[in-house]
Amino acid sequence: MNRSFVSRWMIGPLALLCLTAPALAGENALLVLREGVSVEPDQRAGMAAMFRVEFEKYGVDVLQVVESADVKAAAAAAPAGARIFVLDAIRLGSKFLMKLGEFDAAGRQVFGEQISASGMEELDLVTPRVVKAVLLRKNLEETQTVENLTRQEGRQWNKKWGEFYWGFGIPFAMTFNPVSNLSYGLNFKALYEMERLRIDYYLGFAVEGHGGTDLNLFDTDLTANYLFTTGNFSPYLGGGVGFSVMTINSNDFQAEDNGAHFAVNAGVELFRLYGTRLLLGLRTVLPLYQMDDDPDWVYDYQTGASHQEASGSSRWMPVFMTEVSFVW
Repeated sequence: MNRSFVSRWMIGPLALLCLTAPALAGENALLVLREGVSVEPDQRAGMAAMFRVEFEKYGVDVLQVVESADVKAAAAAAPAGARIFVLDAIRLGSKFLMKLGEFDAAGRQVFGEQISASGMEELDLVTPRVVKAVLLRKNLEETQTVENLTRQEGRQWNKKWGEFYWGFGIPFAMTFNPVSNLSYGLNFKALYEMERLRIDYYLGFAVEGHGGTDLNLFDTDLTANYLFTTGNFSPYLGGGVGFSVMTINSNDFQAEDNGAHFAVNAGVELFRLYGTRLLLGLRTVLPLYQMDDDPDWVYDYQTGASHQEASGSSRWMPVFMTEVSFVW
């Protein structure tokens, strides 16, 4: 095997590893505080002391702390062999933006990370994290623990906004196979609403008994609905699953059946910024079962007796509904 070939392919990665390796015990460093960072002198001194302590935890001795806006000049004056770190502490109202970077001797940044603190009281949280991230070449998120999350980062752990509502409504239902009379009834709704999502529990019935083709429906379902806006007026669209009991009665078709169904919702929600809300909706119940025609009674003139004969007719009967509901 060609040893020069092996040497080239081994020395290259090793050199790169040495350049990007984390800090080792016994190293020296220069810490540069850039001028014009809108932080009071006593606060800058306190920050420098905290960073010096954190560097020492990793075996890095900060030989000098200098304030300079010219990183190249500060790097040129650095002690021989010292690593060069530059700290920017920018004040934004009551918040601080902490930027720590490592620079080479020519004043070019090699690696850096930044983190924000809500105030001076959070510096003991952010300082160890940003020092660890820069020295060990880690992403700032990798230094997170439950104990050292800042207030800004901790927002993702806060509970999201959501409210519970309940109310009643009036549904109007009909089917087109065959075309039925318009049925009407009452429903109960329980809602859990978030900014853009609403979970609905529905329980209702619609009946009609005035002759012709009568449709009677009892159904309950659970649906998820997307709210398109966050204002006072919001269209919504959603769907879910449920269970229904359906009866149809016409001159040529009589059936009763039950089973699971899909539910599709669309409509508008009004007065979202108020305690009581109005829902105007369209619902479609899509049964996962067929309606089988009831057997017909047939009179046998020869025997003088009646008996039932299956019609063999079966129909799929989706139900279309409009509803008006108030919830609070």
